[in-house]
Amino acid sequence: MGIRFAHMADTHLGAFRDPVLRGLNLEAFLRALDTLREEGCEFLVIAGDMFDTSLPEMDVVERAADGLRRLGEAGIRTYVLYGSHDRSLSEKGIVDVLEAAGLFTNVGVLDLDGEGAMPPVTVDEPTGAVLAAVGGRQLTLERALFEAADWSPLAKAVAEAPLAIFGYHGPVEGMLPEELVRMEALDRGHLPHGFHYYALGHVHHHSIEVVHQGGVAVYPSPTFGATFTDLADGRDKGLVIVDVDDEGNCDPRHVPITMAPTEVIDLDVAGRTAQEGAEDLARMIDAVEPEDAIVLLRVHGTLSYGKPSDITIQKARSDLEGRGATSVFINRRGLRRPQAIDMEGSQLSLIH
Repeated sequence: MGIRFAHMADTHLGAFRDPVLRGLNLEAFLRALDTLREEGCEFLVIAGDMFDTSLPEMDVVERAADGLRRLGEAGIRTYVLYGSHDRSLSEKGIVDVLEAAGLFTNVGVLDLDGEGAMPPVTVDEPTGAVLAAVGGRQLTLERALFEAADWSPLAKAVAEAPLAIFGYHGPVEGMLPEELVRMEALDRGHLPHGFHYYALGHVHHHSIEVVHQGGVAVYPSPTFGATFTDLADGRDKGLVIVDVDDEGNCDPRHVPITMAPTEVIDLDVAGRTAQEGAEDLARMIDAVEPEDAIVLLRVHGTLSYGKPSDITIQKARSDLEGRGATSVFINRRGLRRPQAIDMEGSQLSLIH
C-alpha cells in the first residue's frame, strides 16, 4: 500500500527584522502545511530550525501553532528535531512548549551519554514507521558524538520496520553547495546504517544522495529562507514529499513554494568614486521591475574616493517602494571607504 510523508527543515520562523519578509516567511510555512495536507501525507518530519530562535515573537508562534493544530486535526502527525537555532542552552525553548501542548513529538536527542547509548526510537503507530534523530548542536559538536556512537543496537531496533527514518540537523560531506564546501561536515559514513531515509536539515538548499545500502539522504531546502543570501541564491524553496513502496524504497520529490518574485541588484563599487557608485545605482534601479517583487539590493566593494553615505541607498529604497516593491532588503556590509597608504606603508582610512 505504501506510505507518503513530508520532510521540511530550516523554516526559521520569526527570521527577518522587516515585518513584510517575516510575514512572508510565516506564510510560506503555512502554505507548505496546506500542500502536504492536499498531497495526502500521513505525517511530517521537520528536521530542525523550525524557529529562528528558541524564544520567537508570540504572534509568529501562535500562527505556526494554529497551523500545526489544524494539521493534527486532519490526522497528520508531526515529528520534530531541534536545530542549532531553535534550541536553548539554559532553559526550555518554544519547541519544548509546543511539544508539551501536544502539537508534535520531539524525536531528536542532543547528547548520547553512556557506552552503547543510542537515540530513542519513536514509532508512528498508524504506519509502523520508526524515527530516530540527533538534533543540531552549536559549533558542529555533533561530529564527535557521531564518531563515538555505537549505532549497531539502533540498526537492530529498526530492522523490521516498513520505513525507518533517521533525522539529523547538520552538514554532511558531499552534500554541500559550492559556496559551503569548506564547511566542516560529518562524514556520511558516520550516519547510522539500516535506515531507508535520512531527513536532513541545516544546509539551505535541496539535494539528494544515496548513502549506505540504498538509503536516501535529503536536504529539503527552506520553505522561504532566513537571510539575504537565501533569498538571492536563485534556488527553489519548498518542501519534499516522499512516496515509500512496500519494500521501503523512498522516492522524494521537491515541491516548490514561491511567495513573491525577486529582483536582485548587485552593485560592486570597487575602484569607483561615491558619486559614480550613486550614478550606477540609479541606473540599475531604473532597469528593474520592482512591482510586487522582493528587491534584494547589495552594495559592496571599496570606494576609490568619497564616503559610503554619499551613495544614497535609502533614496533607492524609497524609489523602489514607490514603484510597488513588496519589500526592499538591503545588504551593504561589504561597502568600504577608501584606503590610503601612510609613510610607513600601513593602510589608513580616508575620510572625505
